[in-house]
Amino acid sequence: GNFVWLMVLFSTAFFIKGAFFPVSAWVSTCHSATISLVSAFLGSFTIFSGIFGLLYLVIEPAAALDFEPVFVLLRGISLLTLLLPGLFAFFEPDLKRIVAGSTVYTMGSIGLLLSYQLYDAALAYMVVHAVYKSLMFYLLDDVRWEGAILTGRISTFIAGAACVLFTAGFFPSLVHFVKAPLLAEQMIYRLTAMTAMFLLAAGFLKYRR
Repeated sequence: GNFVWLMVLFSTAFFIKGAFFPVSAWVSTCHSATISLVSAFLGSFTIFSGIFGLLYLVIEPAAALDFEPVFVLLRGISLLTLLLPGLFAFFEPDLKRIVAGSTVYTMGSIGLLLSYQLYDAALAYMVVHAVYKSLMFYLLDDVRWEGAILTGRISTFIAGAACVLFTAGFFPSLVHFVKAPLLAEQMIYRLTAMTAMFLLAAGFLKYRR
């Protein structure tokens, strides 16, 4: 009984810290209110402290005691965390909020990997995400937007396009290969991920230079 309560309380804390659905709305709000340096730090380090806490204080103890409900819960929440940010990006008019919200999408993918105890793949995804997401926030300093029209250097847009490729997880980005074996396991994972990928990409592609 104490272990169950421990799992509930720790999971709740790290779901909030890690920006899992339904407690992920703070991410876009915080990023849109600060400078790129702070956003890069939030997106590449701070939010992932929630993942480390989830891994070491929830997932590993649950795995050691074969406590399956933790993994079932994490899979369900991760699928929603994977899908809903894509829908958010599709309708969101503010570019910086879309970049921030795409971090939540990443957390869904990482949570799904962790729920199957694919620790190396999840942590590799985190490292790659830290690189391209930090770059995306810095690139925003070189872009101005009014409605759906963006202005800036062509080199910025080329780098940004590469970041969008990684953010959505399309082939041939590294994150595509990291999660591909898991997505091949079940049709529901594949359909959810594909829907989220295209919604997220469409959220970025509604802007034009």
